[in-house]
Parts: sequence; C-alpha cells; structure tokens
Amino acid sequence: MGGRISESTIREVRDRADIVEVVSETVPLSRAGASFAVCAPSTGKRPRRSSSTPPGRRFKCFGCGEGGSVFHFLMKARTLSFADSVEELAERYGVAVRYEGGAVRSRPKEDLYAILRLAADTYRELLGSPAGKAGREFLRRRE
Repeated sequence: MGGRISESTIREVRDRADIVEVVSETVPLSRAGASFAVCAPSTGKRPRRSSSTPPGRRFKCFGCGEGGSVFHFLMKARTLSFADSVEELAERYGVAVRYEGGAVRSRPKEDLYAILRLAADTYRELLGSPAGKAGREFLRRRE
C-alpha cells in the first residue's frame, strides 16, 4: 500500500500481539519464573540466559544483548522490515492497517479470497456460455 503506518495502528497491533506465541513459533521457549527463556533470534543458539516477558511484551537476550518489541523479534527472526512486521502481525491479529493520510488496508487474505471467488464465478459463467465452448472441449480432452 505504501506510506507510513499510523502510530495508532502500531499501538493496536502491539497491544494485541502475543509475544510468547510469536516467539515460540520461531525458537523454543521454556518457563523461567514469570518469564520465558528463549534462544536469540539472530544466532539461534541458546545463550546462558535470555528471556521474553509477557507483561512487558518485550524480549531480551542476555547472551548477545539483542532485545525489543514483538516487531523487532519478527524483524530479526524473519529478516523483515519494520512495516512488514507490523503488517504481518496486523493481519494475524485482525487489525486493519491505517496509514498516515487516512488510507486503510484491509486484511490481504480476505481481499485475495474475494478476488479468487470473483475469478472462479467469472470462469464458471464463461464456461457455461456459448463463448466457452472451446474451453469446455479443452477440459474434456484433459479429463
């Protein structure tokens, strides 16, 4: 879509995102008191001590010093830009991405499904019409 993502969108995504869920999909987690011990996203190695704490919604690796928000974890783990990490989490947690200037992007999967349904309906209608005779014959030959 382009443009700068609004601060309100970033805040809403950060509030909804579950850092423990996001981190656990990439690296193993184990409970360590109120926190979770994790591997650093960039090294994948288990440092002497690192943690992701749900109350602060932040991760910190005490081995290599890396740390940050759920966006920063995703950026490091998947080599994404900040905007891409916000957009990915927004889609996952059902947040419409708003850009400065008022533009809004709905969830891409829903848009894609709507486009695919429209294409399927169009092809079905075309195949059933007289203009679709060549297409129907082709499909019969291909079984």
